Amino acid sequence: MRAPANKRDDKEIIDDLIKEAGDRSVEPLIKRRIDDLRELFSPFTGNRGDNREYLRDLVKDFDKLKKRLTQTPWPLSAALSKPEMFNALVAHQYTGIGINPQTRLIAQGPSRLTKFLAELDWWRAQCERLRELGTHKSLDYRKIGAAIAAREVLEHIAGMTGTRLSLSCRRESKYCEIAALFFETLTGEHKADLRRACETVRAKP
Repeated sequence: MRAPANKRDDKEIIDDLIKEAGDRSVEPLIKRRIDDLRELFSPFTGNRGDNREYLRDLVKDFDKLKKRLTQTPWPLSAALSKPEMFNALVAHQYTGIGINPQTRLIAQGPSRLTKFLAELDWWRAQCERLRELGTHKSLDYRKIGAAIAAREVLEHIAGMTGTRLSLSCRRESKYCEIAALFFETLTGEHKADLRRACETVRAKP
């Protein structure tokens, strides 16, 4: 359906949303979500492709740093990981303490390096776990936001009435119609097709 010649105002769209929802008690929720959608600039999870590219580079950096640290020669390794002890020993490098074999053992004692390398392994594992985070570029985040708002309205009504939640994604379904109305408040586009966005949101627990 073509967009109307004159953009509809919020009151008209909100009235249609309430009518489609079938319960006037959702009006405050509808108004809050319209305000939220208008503040929605981009998905808070980011774009999946951009996320993956950044994480891939970050993992490479972690691997390089870990390799460099594990190959750091003594005494740099001791100075980096146990500076408070190494610095004290440096002050005695031209004394009998400096030539004592035990000095090297002391400087090489328990270090922060092992703990830090374990931390790097944890960060690297986090990068691998987050590879699926984000939305596809092909998805309009405004449509996704409208579908989320529509689902919340229907969940609210189902919870109040004790009825079964229906999230049918036929274009004429209540779910898609409400999502399209929310989308209209953002763009002025009347009767937009939000089936794909609704299907995406429905698939999420």
